Amino acid sequence: MRKDLTIRFIKQWYHLRRRRRELFVKMLAYSFSAFVYKTPKHTSILSGPMWVDEVLTGNPQNVVEMLRMPRVVFQRLAHAIVDIGKLRSTQEVSVNEQLAMFLCFCGHHASSRALQCRFQRSGETITRHLRAVLKAVR
Repeated sequence: MRKDLTIRFIKQWYHLRRRRRELFVKMLAYSFSAFVYKTPKHTSILSGPMWVDEVLTGNPQNVVEMLRMPRVVFQRLAHAIVDIGKLRSTQEVSVNEQLAMFLCFCGHHASSRALQCRFQRSGETITRHLRAVLKAVR
């Protein structure tokens, strides 16, 4: 083989090796930033239960604006759903919070992401409880 071809081949090989190494380092940096070094998403002072309690114990007009019904009607609806056995509190989410999620979803045409932010819950939790309430009120 000719000497100039050999040198060119070796230079090309080193260039490809360096590019692969750079790409590997970039992939590691992305993986670290995306999966290892996470910033918390749900950091509001008011968690879901605290927000529901604040709305229900606050100004009656705010209850109507947020939940689209008076406090008494909300409480009767929650008791009725529980009494007929269609909805129960879970370990993490109370019936009042589940019902408030559903009413905010329907009354404000809120997206799942908006509910995640408001109630400080994951998308899976929001969806699971919206489906449970929908099944209970059918």
